[in-house]
Amino acid sequence: MAFGRKKIEKPKNVLGYALYRYDRIFKVDLKKIIKAIKFNKSVNPRRADLIVGKAVNSLNIISEDISKDNFKTDYRSDKTRDMILSLMERLKKILQKVKEISYDVQKFEEYRFPGSLEEIIKLRQSLKSKMKDIESDYI
Repeated sequence: MAFGRKKIEKPKNVLGYALYRYDRIFKVDLKKIIKAIKFNKSVNPRRADLIVGKAVNSLNIISEDISKDNFKTDYRSDKTRDMILSLMERLKKILQKVKEISYDVQKFEEYRFPGSLEEIIKLRQSLKSKMKDIESDYI
């Protein structure tokens, strides 16, 4: 186990699991596209279009799973749910806008995508403390 990878289990808390799935989309599926946006590099539009479409569909499924109709919870968890939904909506808006401009590198800076991504990362960090407050098993 000295050189093995640490196994991360799926969280048992519903909001923790939603955030876990969001992190997998953000850090694994969209890794190359986000890196391209941050450093103003070009991406293959056809491949990026497929990845973005899949990511947006996954974010919609997560949003539906933790919506107020499908998941009833207490006040503190309700505020956390709203933050998670806001986080996902911001990411979806950025992805839709990037898709609209056809992944054009010159327009990334014009639309302030790198700054918007930094805001999403900061919001995710603030969400970490909220997850500790509701005693989630995933932070």
